[in-house]
Order: sequence, then C-alpha cells, then structure tokens
Amino acid sequence: IAVVWVIKAIKAPKVPKYQRYDRWRY
Repeated sequence: IAVVWVIKAIKAPKVPKYQRYDRWRY
C-alpha cells in the first residue's frame, strides 16, 4: 500500500524525511 506515502509526498514534497519513514513503514 503506497497510497499513504504518495499522498503525503504530494502534500509535503519538501519533506523527504516523511517519504522515507512512510516508505519504511508501508
């Protein structure tokens, strides 16, 4: 399920940390 991290990436594209954490979690 990579929908959550995709939505967060779109909402906060300037936050690579969130993408990384979400990628590891999901």
